[in-house]
Amino acid sequence: MPQQQGSGVGGGGGDVNGVLSWLPLLVSGLVVAHLLAFVYWIYRLASEKPVEQRRKIQ
Repeated sequence: MPQQQGSGVGGGGGDVNGVLSWLPLLVSGLVVAHLLAFVYWIYRLASEKPVEQRRKIQ
């Protein structure tokens, strides 16, 4: 009797192997996107001009 793959716990019959094949790529892409956003944020902080503070005359 052939073994059925992808029946899963819920019994939905989804292709678990198909999901697991692209999951590492998705996680890696999200990590890279967050690292690029972090580097851009540090760049913006480092390159912004300091705000000139004026003393109030009392």
